[in-house]
Amino acid sequence: MADSMDVRIRERNLRKGRISSDEVETYLGKLADKASNVEYVDYERQFEEEKKAAEAAEAAEAASYSPFGARSMDPPVPSPAEGGPAVPLSHTHQSE
Repeated sequence: MADSMDVRIRERNLRKGRISSDEVETYLGKLADKASNVEYVDYERQFEEEKKAAEAAEAAEAASYSPFGARSMDPPVPSPAEGGPAVPLSHTHQSE
C-alpha cells in the first residue's frame, strides 16, 4: 500500500479509483511526525553570500593580474647564462 501512497502517484491513483481519500487520510495519520528533524535554509541569504564571495574572488584575481606574471612590469630579461647582462638593466647607466 505504501507504493500506492507515493506522493508522485497518489493523485492519479485517487482519480482512477485505485485508492480512496479515506485510505489516504488513514495512511497520512499513521505517519510519524518528523518536524523535529527539519532544517530550515534561507536560500536567498545563502545565494547572496555565494554571489558576494564569487565577486570578491573575481575582484582579487583581477587586482592581482599582471601581463608579466608575478614579476614587475619590466619585460623579462635573459639571465647571464642565456646571454643576458650580468647586471639588471635598471642598474646600468648609459653615457651620452
